[in-house]
Amino acid sequence: MKPSTKELNNLFYIRILIKGSINIKEVNVVAQNYFNEIMMDHSRTTAKSITKNLQGRLLLVLFTFCSIYLAVFAWYTIGQSSLPHVEVNFININHGDSILIRTSKGNTVLIDAGYPDAGTLDFLKLHKITHLDTIVATHLHEDHIGGIPEVLRAIPVDKLIINGDSINSTYYENFVNTADELDIRKRVVRTGDRIPLGELFFKVLSPAKIRPHYANINSIVLLLKVGSVKFLFTGDTEKPEELRLLNSGIPLHADILKVAHHAGNTSTAPSFLEKIDPAVAIYSASNSFPGFPNQDIIDILVLSGAKVYGTNFNGTITLNSDGKSYAIQTEYGLPILP
Repeated sequence: MKPSTKELNNLFYIRILIKGSINIKEVNVVAQNYFNEIMMDHSRTTAKSITKNLQGRLLLVLFTFCSIYLAVFAWYTIGQSSLPHVEVNFININHGDSILIRTSKGNTVLIDAGYPDAGTLDFLKLHKITHLDTIVATHLHEDHIGGIPEVLRAIPVDKLIINGDSINSTYYENFVNTADELDIRKRVVRTGDRIPLGELFFKVLSPAKIRPHYANINSIVLLLKVGSVKFLFTGDTEKPEELRLLNSGIPLHADILKVAHHAGNTSTAPSFLEKIDPAVAIYSASNSFPGFPNQDIIDILVLSGAKVYGTNFNGTITLNSDGKSYAIQTEYGLPILP
């Protein structure tokens, strides 16, 4: 910024007062010096102004960044801390499936219940389960639905998830009649549906449709995601449905796999297992049904790198997860390690 005319005139008048005369050259020199000083002063002032402006902008950017970071951190931390913990019990009922899933916020789901009087109801009573949000009947064979009627009669149940299949058996008739008698709300599910578990949910992967006379293949297959930990519950699904799931492009990876059909050889194709890539594989079986578990399937599971647990060797298997990690506890015994 240039000095004003007024500032130059003041310099000129000062010179007159000092000498009482006017020397044009001296006035020019003094004026030039004064001009230079004023220019330097203005430059310093401008530099300080620019520095302050830059500092202000940098502080604003830093404040904005910190605010965004803190907001994201708070959202993530609060979201993680509010995520319900989940406990999954693979109940030892000998040959048959029975899986209890509970959250730290009191939500409860039972997947299957084994044969009648196999021990599911006893387990529920022992653990003081007085209410079930949902029972999932994966399919209609007696080693999965046989124990459901006694549970329905003993414990209040909000809804019953079914696949819509039907078969000719006394177990199925008792299952349907009991649900109707108690006016239990039923829901048929298909691929893409969701089953709520409080704030969480199961994603239904199968069945896409019902295939008559193929009860196992019609099994309800469920994926449960708890934070970063994934569970895959497969019922008694068999290789034709595994192939359909592989070809569907549905993400199948899971950390914990409930091995299909009691680790029998009609399920768990190597390509299907490779796609799931589980860290833990759990099957439900006894030592009294030949072929369940099948040793070839056990070998495939071990070779995949999964830790393998079975109710015939480990009793009831309990898995707890906070959504970031999980811990496994057995009644007895260790897993089969790869």
